[in-house]
Amino acid sequence: MQDLVHVSRFVLHTLVGVTLFSLIGGATILLHYATGLIEYSGVSPGIVRTIQALELFVFASDAVCLVVFVWCETWRFLREILRPASGGGHGQTVR
Repeated sequence: MQDLVHVSRFVLHTLVGVTLFSLIGGATILLHYATGLIEYSGVSPGIVRTIQALELFVFASDAVCLVVFVWCETWRFLREILRPASGGGHGQTVR
């Protein structure tokens, strides 16, 4: 039963992380489309390139944060699942 709690928490945390990644990624896609409109309207190419660079930076940062978050959650999950059973009772955590 305790393993089910760990699995449920891992799945929930991963889903929340992926949802946040998707929201930020969606905003980045909207920024990409807005950049196309700005470029079409004749704004300076230097400004358009700057916006495109920021767009890439936001998306790359979001992807890196997702990978780090999922890695940390996986590490925590595996540590909790694979730790040896302690004889001290419930509520003890391994650090």
